Amino acid sequence: AVERERVGSSSIFENWSTVLDFTHHFDKKSVLKVLPERLQLIERIAVERGDERFVSGLYGNYLSVNLPMKTIRTGAEAFIYYDSIMHAVNEKQEYVLMRYVPVFYMLLHAAVATHTRVKLKFPLIDQSANQRRRESQETLATVQSWLLARHSPSALISDVLPLLVQIVQPPIRAMNQQLYSSRELEQINSVVTIMGDYHLTYAPTVVNLQVQYLFQPAIDILTMFPINDESSRCLLSNSVRQMIAHKITIFCTAGKSSDENTPPKTNTELIKEMVASAPPQSKSTSTDPTRPLFYKFNTGCSTAVKRTVRMHQLLG
Repeated sequence: AVERERVGSSSIFENWSTVLDFTHHFDKKSVLKVLPERLQLIERIAVERGDERFVSGLYGNYLSVNLPMKTIRTGAEAFIYYDSIMHAVNEKQEYVLMRYVPVFYMLLHAAVATHTRVKLKFPLIDQSANQRRRESQETLATVQSWLLARHSPSALISDVLPLLVQIVQPPIRAMNQQLYSSRELEQINSVVTIMGDYHLTYAPTVVNLQVQYLFQPAIDILTMFPINDESSRCLLSNSVRQMIAHKITIFCTAGKSSDENTPPKTNTELIKEMVASAPPQSKSTSTDPTRPLFYKFNTGCSTAVKRTVRMHQLLG
């Protein structure tokens, strides 16, 4: 009971060290305990600390010591054994297999434990991967909501965003706006219009103590993976991005203000627009194709007989 309480109150780093090296397996005479006694302590640790975070820490730290290739392979087989058990438990709900999970910790200790003290680090790979996944999902949901769900998430990632990142970054030189040619000005205006339609802009962000204008939302992170040769990509300079961000702000503000400053139309104006936009409707009593009707004014003679003429008489 005293040993169980000591194991339960120890830190997670001490438990990792207990599994991966012999630091905590010496008796009072500084003699290494035999394997059965060590495995009993490992089993108690498995009961106290047997969770995904503890296993990910073992996986991230068991290669901190230079081990023979055969030992590394045996340790990898132990992790494969653990993954197989957890896969069966999660997929088939066979919780009876959980009784075999402590065997994994004992196999790993028997395979990779050494006299060299392991340099332990807290596992951040899983946490960083989950954080990036959440950020990517939030970015994708933001873009999809602005587009009113016109594209599915898979279509955005595979078809729309990769091309959009390249389209809005044409080869534009960083210089005074008055020195741009007409073609370059057309490219800049096209970029501003496209990014405004997709609700994209460049936001100032501090990177390495320097202000950098990055995509907002960060669609480039979803589609552009890091490469060694960044020069092969066509990326806009920071000053050009700042200029485009300013133009996008003006573009969006002008669009909103024009809608807000438009005076309300009267009923007469609305009726005139409806009449003007209505398609012309022609009714003909004959099956012959319609012929144009001309009216010619003639002064005539003062003695002409005046009588009423109906329209159907003229059309007959």
